[in-house]
Amino acid sequence: LDVSGAAVIIGITGYTTGRVILYAEESVVQLFAMRMLGRPTMDDLGENEAVDAVEEAANIIAGRAVSKINNVLDGKELRLTPPGTISGAEVHVVSPRMTTFCISMQLPIGTVRMNVGFAEGE
Repeated sequence: LDVSGAAVIIGITGYTTGRVILYAEESVVQLFAMRMLGRPTMDDLGENEAVDAVEEAANIIAGRAVSKINNVLDGKELRLTPPGTISGAEVHVVSPRMTTFCISMQLPIGTVRMNVGFAEGE
């Protein structure tokens, strides 16, 4: 997976292992955080507020998905790790032995993508 901008990575543990990566260009991350936090301009965002806001949004999305999976797989509890963020240009994220799929969301502020992967054979 090649990422340019910022990416929030959340691990999945429990019955199976995996990870969720929510990523977008840096300008989209800033606009997303600005709107999420109700700030009138990007200049009104604190130094780490954009990253914190996007980490929280990713955690909410992943948490809802894991809750739905846990409801279907009774007794096979999945859990999330705390989110972490990486940023840069042309960052290559390697996920060996993992089956992944990507969801792309076109928003008025730009494109946000989510890549979800689960360990193969589990």
